[in-house]
Amino acid sequence: MLSGIGVLLKVFKVLFFTTLSIAVVLFSISNKQSGLLRFWPFDFYIEIPIYVLCLGTLGLGFISGFLFSSLKNLPRKYRERQTFKKEIKSLDQQLRQSSIESREGQTEIAKPVIDVAAHNA
Repeated sequence: MLSGIGVLLKVFKVLFFTTLSIAVVLFSISNKQSGLLRFWPFDFYIEIPIYVLCLGTLGLGFISGFLFSSLKNLPRKYRERQTFKKEIKSLDQQLRQSSIESREGQTEIAKPVIDVAAHNA
């Protein structure tokens, strides 16, 4: 369950990204003029619509941010995975040990009892 702050943050995130999406769509509609993009050390240029340039830059920023944050979290995720593997091994060994002990206890208790009176009759 989410706490009150968690719900508030989730609502804020939805409102923020909805507003951002509307702003991007309005920007794209209003900026269809072409601009000249030059690559400085080279004698190379392309003519591209301004909204494509801005949205492309924004997209590259999102992708690079995602990649950098993922690479930053790789060591932590690796340590967590190793910890979970050790914990699973430990729990598996405990389960096997308890099942072995319960089987040993059943063999001692579940020995057949011979009714001597019924057997002699």
